[in-house]
Amino acid sequence: DITQDNRVDDNARQVFAASGHNATAVVPLRQAARWIGCLVFSWKSTHQWAEQETELYQILMGMGTSAVENWRLLLKQQQALEERERWQQQVIDQQQATLKQLSTPVIPLFEGVILLPLIGTIDTGRAENIRRSMLAHITQYGAQYVLLDVTGVEDIDMDVAQHINRAVQAAQLKGAQTVMTGISEQ
Repeated sequence: DITQDNRVDDNARQVFAASGHNATAVVPLRQAARWIGCLVFSWKSTHQWAEQETELYQILMGMGTSAVENWRLLLKQQQALEERERWQQQVIDQQQATLKQLSTPVIPLFEGVILLPLIGTIDTGRAENIRRSMLAHITQYGAQYVLLDVTGVEDIDMDVAQHINRAVQAAQLKGAQTVMTGISEQ
């Protein structure tokens, strides 16, 4: 009976009284001599323990302990997985940033002149990166001339030509003239 058990403090008595419960049993969940939680059973009326209930609570204690520990392990695994995914995304982001820089190298040749040697395939995304990089480096180096070398570009179709033309026009707006080199008949 909660109202007469001296192990129950006044705050707990008030909580149980408000819920209408007069008897309670707390079953500890322990693993390797440490508390990991507890199961609380309560009754609205005074309750007498039976031998079978003691055995049942011991079984529940074992099952509850396993369930709580499994839940904790699952949470740890989920946290580790989330951390690993965050780390992987950071690595991917860093690699993508490095690839962007490497895909549009800018070489200052001498004062007022920069070189952009382009190689590989140029798609819309890469063309935009080339334009941004070129404009940023025009400002950074105070370039008046930009040598745009397309010798290493595999295929210059109409889309690529339009993107390059927009980059050239943007450079002109920044006060830099662009000279294209490496254009072949193919």
